[in-house]
This record gives sequence, structure tokens and C-alpha cells, in this order.
Amino acid sequence: MPCVFKPRNFTIVHLVFPPASSLPTVLVEQLHDVAVFHPFFLLTRQLKKRPSGRFQLVDKVDKLFYYEGKTREKWRKGTMLRPHQEDGRYTETTVKLDDLVPEDHLVRKLDAAIDFSFIYDVVKDLYSPDHGRPSIDPVMLFKMYLIQYVFGIRSMRETVEQIRTNVAYRWFLGLSLHDPVPHHSTPSKNYARRFAGTDVFHQIFSRILKEAFEHGLVDSSVLYVDSTHVKASANKKKFTTEMAEVEAKAYQQELEKEIERDRIAHGKSPLPSEKKKREVKVSKTDPESGLLVKNERERVFAYSYHTACDRNGWILQTYVTAANVHDSQAFFVLFERVKREIQSCPEAVCVDAGYKTPAIAKYLLEQGVKPIWPYTRPKTKDGFFRKSDFVYDAGVLIIQ
Repeated sequence: MPCVFKPRNFTIVHLVFPPASSLPTVLVEQLHDVAVFHPFFLLTRQLKKRPSGRFQLVDKVDKLFYYEGKTREKWRKGTMLRPHQEDGRYTETTVKLDDLVPEDHLVRKLDAAIDFSFIYDVVKDLYSPDHGRPSIDPVMLFKMYLIQYVFGIRSMRETVEQIRTNVAYRWFLGLSLHDPVPHHSTPSKNYARRFAGTDVFHQIFSRILKEAFEHGLVDSSVLYVDSTHVKASANKKKFTTEMAEVEAKAYQQELEKEIERDRIAHGKSPLPSEKKKREVKVSKTDPESGLLVKNERERVFAYSYHTACDRNGWILQTYVTAANVHDSQAFFVLFERVKREIQSCPEAVCVDAGYKTPAIAKYLLEQGVKPIWPYTRPKTKDGFFRKSDFVYDAGVLIIQ
């Protein structure tokens, strides 16, 4: 049955409701504001007439008045109040888990790009072949770690809680809606008791990186190195003060060997080795971390996470040290790891000022690698000549 509505000061507009399978049909006599009843919403629109005779949607209308005889009632724009007819929380239905995961979800892209079945060959020597209780699928364990790091989840406990309610994570792990999720301690216990002391994680990392190389996704001609601090889960107020030997700089041993050779060549005895010590604060909770002094007021126990990437953002190698270890001391280990991983030497290395030392420059230039780093002002101790104090004179020849 047609319904007649009349906005204030406008000609009557007729709305005819067709079957529920299609949208309402609007019969407009002249150019006016129109109210359209959808099965769930009251939509108000303003139409204007084009030169061609057709109507064009312009804007929303704030107010609408219902007209029936001599009665006029003010209507508010918005949705109609309609309680849910049936509580669907207890409705039984049959559905495939694959239908609930969006086609563009990241877990689908990961599953399509990487065949994780190679993990079985990597870990087969760590499991018993013919006896013992059935184990949890090792591929599932490593996928749980992948979910945690890819989606930025803080802990494995929280990861398990999200897997229980996230159908996309369940789909990625191969779990149905009714399958139980492994306990949050299962991955950590396997890591401590089964995978500790092995290179399983490195083998998985290298295998995926190898596939990226085979598809031409990695460009290792230029290496980008940087570090970031990761806060340790340790109370900064709980520590002990100990005396530790000062770690020698990377070039210190080589320099001492050259001095010793020179002294022997001149008939002198080698210099006695002196080991310096310094006072350090060691965390009671995480002794492997180091005290990071951000400023005068903020001090935390943390780690330094050194990463080497290519120009496309692929991580080629990593190296983790305590936060109180200088970046320049960690560079040599990281660079050697990269060379073993890519089985070649990059053409250039781009680093920040933390890695800018004469030892690193000499180390790279001897291998034919071009170092690239930012300009820094010369650091001169008090009482010594600065670089700006010297003047170049081409007419002066110094002969030794």
C-alpha cells in the first residue's frame, strides 16, 4: 500500500513499498526532499533536478515531518528502533573455517608464500621416531611464534588467548573451531628443553631467506646496519654492583700485536698486559641484560638488537648484545654472520654514527667494501689542537 509523506513546505511525495527482495521504489512528482523507508533504516535525502530531467542525490536532510490529514509529527533522522528478533549466539550452524577468513588476510598470504613442511626435516632428529607420547605438531609451534612476532603480540600467553578467539589464527595453525589450543607454556618448554643449544631457528630463518633469494627478492649489494634497544623484563631497582673487566675494543688486540712486533724488532721487551676493571650494575632478574642510561633520570636494563638488512627491507642477519655494549664492538660479529649467510661480500655498507670508527673503516676497506656513514664533527680532547686549527699549505714540504 502506498505511503504518503510530506516534508514541510513541499509537495507530497509518494513512496511505494515493493516486495522485501528489492529496494523501495520512489515516485517523485516534482523536485523536493524525499524520505525513503528501507527495511531497517529511515533515510532522508535531498534531490535536485538536472537539466536532463533526472534527479541527483545532493545532501542529507536534518528534519522530516509526517503528514496525515491535519496531524503533523516531527521525526528524527536516523535509524528506526528495532530489537533483534532472535539471539544468534546459541544458533547451531554448519560452516567451513576457510569461509570465515578474508581473502586478503595476512595469514593467507603467509600460507601461500611459504611451505612450512620443511620444518619436519629440520626437527626430526630432536624427536623419538618410534616411542613416547604423541607430540604437538612442531610446525604449529613455530607458526605460533610467527603469529606472535608478525602481529606484534607481547607474550606467548596473550598469543594463545588471541588464537582461541581469532578464526584467522586458527585457520593458519590448522585448528578447527573445536580443537584445543596448546597451553602457553608448551612453546617455551619446547624451546628450553628441546630446541635450546641447537640451530633450529637459524635453519628455518636461512631456508626462508634462501627462497627469497631464489625469487630475486633480495639485493645484498648494499648492506644497511642499525640497532635498536629492547627493554628487558627486569626491575631496574633490583641489581648488584660488580667489578668486571673492561672489554677491549675491536682493534685493541691487533694494535697490541703490532706494537709488540715493533718492540721486538727494536730489541725491546713486550709491554706487560694490563687488564682494566670497572664497576657495573648487574640485574638480579636478567643478568645478561645491560644497564642503558637514556638520560640523567631514566635508566633501564635492556638489550641492543643489531640488524643487517638489504635495500628491500629483508633481514639478512641479527646480533643481540647487552645494552651497555657499544655498537662498534658488535659490528664485526654481525658482518661476518652476513657474509656467511649470503656467501658473498656486499659492495657497500651503510651505517649510522654509532658504527663510525677507524677500526671499522680499516676493516671494510681491506675487504673492498665501501663504508657509508654520516658526517660527524671531529671530537678533540681539551688541550689538543682541533682540526680547524690547522691550515693546509701546499708550498711546505715535510721530509722525514
